[in-house]
Amino acid sequence: MYYQVRHWVLLPANRALIDRPLTPFEKWLFLKKDDKRIISKLYRLLQGENRLPKSKGQLRWERELERELSDEEWDSIFYRIYHTAYNAAGTETSYKIASYWYYTPARLHAWDHDKSDLCWRGCGATGTLLHLLWHCPKLHLYWENIIDDIDAAFQVKIPRLPSYILLGLPNPLTFPLRSLKGRQMALALNAALQLLLALWGTDRVLTRISWLQKLWFILAMEKLTLASQQRIGDLGEL
Repeated sequence: MYYQVRHWVLLPANRALIDRPLTPFEKWLFLKKDDKRIISKLYRLLQGENRLPKSKGQLRWERELERELSDEEWDSIFYRIYHTAYNAAGTETSYKIASYWYYTPARLHAWDHDKSDLCWRGCGATGTLLHLLWHCPKLHLYWENIIDDIDAAFQVKIPRLPSYILLGLPNPLTFPLRSLKGRQMALALNAALQLLLALWGTDRVLTRISWLQKLWFILAMEKLTLASQQRIGDLGEL
């Protein structure tokens, strides 16, 4: 454990974090504090703090999208995930994608050059997360069919952009995210991503039928959950 901590401290990037001046909040923690108005003092200090630095996952996404996302845009991404969640699996998938959690051939190759950095589906391109979830030529028909079905079902034209399909950015649609239609559309896109990630590391390519089957399964589980909750509520009233 000592050597792990020592190695972390000696890294140049972490060294800069350690040597930086203390923030007002950190200085307050070192002072002798009384018990008067602690909550209000903490609230004012936290309001005055600068935003936290972006995570490695956020920086990786910005490199792949080839543009910097503002703090407001990142807030919008996580707001969408939180307010359109249907089930734990869907929420976990969305958070993992937004945080760049999945290991790709490109990342594995950076650690071990004996491993190939090419796409698992054999298209010959570098296997980045953006490629594996969107740009791979073997996914074009999959995404075209799904987006066409969503457009027809909701009478909208959703952007055919990876930033929208994968992260929900921007959100130019007329109905709010917390509305039924907003949640249903997020569910449809999330189901497509769950299928892709279930086959992570393989060369299998999914179809529109697989996506529809996944949607029916999620909706059936949601219906059973709501029915169970209703029964429990009815029993509680007895």
